[in-house]
Amino acid sequence: MTLKQPWAVDEIPMPKQPFKLPVILSPQEVMRFLESVDSMKHGAILMAAYAAGLRVSEATHLKVTDIDSERMMLRVDQGKCRKDRYVMLSPRLLEELRMYWRAGRPETWLFPGDIPGRPITRYAVGQACQKAHRHSGIKKPITPHSLRQNAQQLQQGDQREENDCDSGERLVHFCLRSRHARARLQRPNILGERQSTA
Repeated sequence: MTLKQPWAVDEIPMPKQPFKLPVILSPQEVMRFLESVDSMKHGAILMAAYAAGLRVSEATHLKVTDIDSERMMLRVDQGKCRKDRYVMLSPRLLEELRMYWRAGRPETWLFPGDIPGRPITRYAVGQACQKAHRHSGIKKPITPHSLRQNAQQLQQGDQREENDCDSGERLVHFCLRSRHARARLQRPNILGERQSTA
């Protein structure tokens, strides 16, 4: 009999959580999705989430000074667990960010929001992602989080391919990873360009 008996909370068996594999987009699907974004700012931030493997909260809080075009790195301030880190900056992503910066000339936040002095919100990025998803006609689910998962899966597949064969050519459109982490990094040269106050 177990009725009316005291139970230790730690001993109560918990139901198993279902394990689901992430839905992975092909590089062609990612390209079609990004081409469906109708705003340069939204396209740049979604590409950053994919190419650099950033969480949406990390992408929205990027600053212009976080871009180091000399070392091809992107600084992430206070990411998960309130830790700073550096991620690799691909040439394709740098090109896109330069085009975006020249068009809008953001000063502090790389992706400013509608409220002056504040970055773009996660909600705005999510709405832009949903809109581009509808326009792309892709049936697979796409969210800012799934873009990051795609980057991680492509990176893992890239590493497996590197171990299986001695090929230096790999099919990853925007996410280029370095084999060696630099221990000491100086403050970045912003986009490799001199900012204008005009």
